[in-house]
Amino acid sequence: MIELINIIIQIIYIYFLTLFPLNKEHLSKSKNYISISYLDIATANLTLHMLILLCISFFSVKYIHIFYFQIIFGLWYSLKLILSKKNFSLNKNYFLQFSLFFTITFILSIDVATNLTLGWDSQFRWIIKALNFYQGNSISNLVNFTDPEYPHFGSYLWGFFWKVSILDYEYAGRIFYLALFTISILSFCEIFEFNKFRCMIVSLLIIIIAYKYIYFNGYQDIIIFSLLIFISKNLYLVLYKKIHHKIYYVLIMSNLVLVSWIKTEGFLYSIFILIALFFFNKSKKLMIFQFLFLIFIILTKFLVYQIFDFPITLQGETYNKQIFDFDFKILIDRFQIVTKFYIIFLFNNLLMLFSLISLIFLAFNNFKIPIVKFLILFYILNLSFIYTSHLFMNIENIDYWITHTIPRFMIQTTGIYILSIVLIFNITLKNNK
Repeated sequence: MIELINIIIQIIYIYFLTLFPLNKEHLSKSKNYISISYLDIATANLTLHMLILLCISFFSVKYIHIFYFQIIFGLWYSLKLILSKKNFSLNKNYFLQFSLFFTITFILSIDVATNLTLGWDSQFRWIIKALNFYQGNSISNLVNFTDPEYPHFGSYLWGFFWKVSILDYEYAGRIFYLALFTISILSFCEIFEFNKFRCMIVSLLIIIIAYKYIYFNGYQDIIIFSLLIFISKNLYLVLYKKIHHKIYYVLIMSNLVLVSWIKTEGFLYSIFILIALFFFNKSKKLMIFQFLFLIFIILTKFLVYQIFDFPITLQGETYNKQIFDFDFKILIDRFQIVTKFYIIFLFNNLLMLFSLISLIFLAFNNFKIPIVKFLILFYILNLSFIYTSHLFMNIENIDYWITHTIPRFMIQTTGIYILSIVLIFNITLKNNK
């Protein structure tokens, strides 16, 4: 019973973070903005809190001090908002959205709490980083552990929500992963041009299809999936709905920064998205801004690695062989193996399968739409990365590595490709009116 109470309090705490510091007024200062929902505000606030935590993670700040500041500031802000009666309203939709978020996260949290098996990478790499922060050590101490070149922020979040939980159980840190997963899908499904009830049904279906315990056993891929879903919703509003509100660009860029500090491939996804966006902006100011932001992400990564003496390398011995040292026949064989397993694993990730089928349909029937071109360009860049990263691995048992890496790449980028499913439905509905 006490563990259930612990889970409930942890979810309420995460929900509390969605309430401040942004509110409806901050997200609606535009002549052509769409209706702002609680989930829009919630995802924007979560993004902001994660961005603040990312900045703090580079300094020696105690978790408990961050926690106390959040509680004090959040309570003060909420009280101020209530007393002013400005932008504070509770309605049926608000309670319905919160109830759905809470119920889904609670049920999934019970599944995680009763199945405490961590993945191999999680035991070998990610929980060690989480423990480093949980025990009060700084990021500079990671140089003493295995693979210090791996980004740290996913583990930092794990350690943070683990530390501030009441019972101090490890899985409490991963409840944040569940909450992020749930709220990202609930928020994303609002762009389906259905009524609210149907959007919620679609959300439930996607969560049921997408959820697997293995995604929450300490691996970082589900965080990238969720952050890319945040980005996808804002890309839809900017590229398809043509709503050029500054807040959407800010949220896209903020989440790109977060993604780049979760895993190495997240850093590459951020670059791919910025490159793809570069071709679909008519505004020279935006193009210049995106180019400068791309430089900022790259230089920040190199600067941090230099400061903390982290090796700037992909994966140690995995890529320590020169490209020209590979036999052409071996590359052809590997190409065939990657293709075979890529197709096989598509059927293990139905959400990815449906998304790619939708993208193929869009490519043949709606290619002129900018967001479709964006998705195709991102897919080409991403697929090139998947093939290149496997063709030039300096390992013998390539089959084993493919069975572990490709499924992860798929779940990560499904957060972008899922836009194809939305576009199929919305374009069809628009044409039928």
